[in-house]
Amino acid sequence: MGKTNRGKIVLSKIFTLSNKIQILGDRLETGITIKQFQLLEVLSKNDPAPMTITELSEALGSSRQNIKKMALLLEKQNYLVLSKDDTDGRIVRVALTEEGKNSLQQQAESDKEFINQLFDGFDDKLLKNMSKGFDKLSKNILLMEEKTNNPAVPKETIKPF
Repeated sequence: MGKTNRGKIVLSKIFTLSNKIQILGDRLETGITIKQFQLLEVLSKNDPAPMTITELSEALGSSRQNIKKMALLLEKQNYLVLSKDDTDGRIVRVALTEEGKNSLQQQAESDKEFINQLFDGFDDKLLKNMSKGFDKLSKNILLMEEKTNNPAVPKETIKPF
């Protein structure tokens, strides 16, 4: 099997597994979706500094519109607060609330269990090799973006998970 065919299979598996992981994560009884949880995690890694909607969209690889929609839902649940930037009113800053921080701490155990079940049977070597493969894939995506001058993924990551 050639590189192109194997690449197609891997790409297809990435999409399929991503969807299945999201569905499984959303079934956890945490009250928020896995993507909302990721948003809170990114904010916690940058805490206490608030982040802009744009920074969050770059860190999560999602559109500004999707991030804003998620942030508004999480604000209604008192997990975070949105505020206008002091110097530029067009910029919306997002910060975790104490309730958001507490929720993340409470969800840490179910998150740990989820990750352990997801990667059951994987040894450290396999996980390291997968991580290296995804790092290489990320670099290739960056190179492709530079050629097309159309970033889909940020050139710099803001404290990822």
